[in-house]
Amino acid sequence: MNEKYGWLFLIFLIILTFVVFSGCEEQIVPESNENIPLGPGEEETGFNLPNIDLSQPLPQLPISVKTKKTVLGNIEISYNDVVYSHPIYSLGSDLFIHLKNNGNEVETVYTDKAEGIALQNDIPSWNRHFFAFQNTTIILEPGEEKILHYFASMDDVGQFDVDFDFWQKADKSDKVTINVVFYSDNQPIEFPGTAIIYGYVRDKQTHQPLKGVEVVCCFYNGREYASREYTDEFGRYVLVVPGVDEVKAFFEDMELAYSSLAHFIYVEEPGYEYFYSGDIVVNKGEKLRLDINLEPADDVSYDLSWEDKVRDYFGFFWVNVDDKWDKVLAVQAKHPPELNRATNVYLYDVETGEQLWSYPVGDECWGSAITENGFYVALGSHDEHVYIINTADGSLRWSKNCGAMNREVEFSHDGSLVLTGPWEGNDFALFNVEDGSLKFTFSGHDEWLRNSRFTDDDSKFVIGLSGGYLAMFNTTDGSLIWENWIGEFPLFLAVDSEDNTYACGKGRTLFSFDSSGNVRWSYR
Repeated sequence: MNEKYGWLFLIFLIILTFVVFSGCEEQIVPESNENIPLGPGEEETGFNLPNIDLSQPLPQLPISVKTKKTVLGNIEISYNDVVYSHPIYSLGSDLFIHLKNNGNEVETVYTDKAEGIALQNDIPSWNRHFFAFQNTTIILEPGEEKILHYFASMDDVGQFDVDFDFWQKADKSDKVTINVVFYSDNQPIEFPGTAIIYGYVRDKQTHQPLKGVEVVCCFYNGREYASREYTDEFGRYVLVVPGVDEVKAFFEDMELAYSSLAHFIYVEEPGYEYFYSGDIVVNKGEKLRLDINLEPADDVSYDLSWEDKVRDYFGFFWVNVDDKWDKVLAVQAKHPPELNRATNVYLYDVETGEQLWSYPVGDECWGSAITENGFYVALGSHDEHVYIINTADGSLRWSKNCGAMNREVEFSHDGSLVLTGPWEGNDFALFNVEDGSLKFTFSGHDEWLRNSRFTDDDSKFVIGLSGGYLAMFNTTDGSLIWENWIGEFPLFLAVDSEDNTYACGKGRTLFSFDSSGNVRWSYR
């Protein structure tokens, strides 16, 4: 009898165990952090990860996108017939046109400038920017393929057609035209949460879990959150995010400017260094463990040392300091709209805030610079003049009438040369600082010089023109070393110690070129 009840009790326990555990969510106890060992007596706490509904429908593009092909002699041309823009997920429309030489000889293809294309197609004014990222002459070796890149900023909802012409003969009798629809839409797009990223957030030094830390996961372009959550009392976070594969599926066959559609995660927690982790690929139905170890940061406080207020019509546009941080040059401008009124530039003592002097100019100054040794100031003004001023007393060393509003000045590192433009119908000119004598000029594009930098040894310099032309020249004789195109003038321009150039403009793509002008990489 006892044996009978013993078996019944055992069966009851088995049934009870099955019922209890079959109703529980999946529990995952992750492996210990391999990078940061647990502290004395610290134990892992399991994660009760939520169940995911994988049957949720994927959003669809509001317009069909197809890949089309045509030929121009031996040149195969392929492209998307529609490019789609959404204010969150695409940030303008990027069109890529592939040209492939299927012949046995070198082929040359010609096309129009971006501004010509915009005028011929009557692109609406609500699309503020239309850029091309290449020259109008394309040379293709046998079997070579090159990709032409165009960008429309798509600043409102709507659509327009653009015709792109390609030809090889001088009379354009062989011209081939392709038509592309640029389409923008702002309807909400809801990607379902079909994947999970989870982990601990700990102090990297003490290994202790951190409570109440916000962990943010963003889509590939940083314009929208994929998910954001705060850590619990054990330092755990769980993010339910869209699968990267589903984001890719949404765009179908449309070619994008982004090198990856992977997520990225960041943490901004007071008292700790900024944390970033990129290229996070987690697909539909997957779970990814990512522990975050925050590095404690030194406390930093800022105090206002001094301030000054002037009574001119403009606001301050640029400030420039010398290498020793002894002097600061402050110039005024307004954009938009320009006021077309006389104003002043000011030089201050960095330490005390004393206004050392002011200098009157006929209009605002978009160009300004100070030599590294602090001896001279250069100004490029809308009053069509370039000025070189002695910092010691604010006296004019020399000035020149440029024949057009001047928007850029740049000193060489040793302070002996100044690059500026435009000047007397040229795109730019290089002058000796001491006496204002002209070394050489460059022309051919009829565009504003908008940014420039010298290499570390001053043997070369890089210029960026308003139409996106980027080029490096020899300082000794003005000979061209390389040229390329980045869509529009570089708001950011830098050259490193190995003469690699970095440039980014309103085309929203950061480029890096080597010392020969080859693209090392680009990043949207």
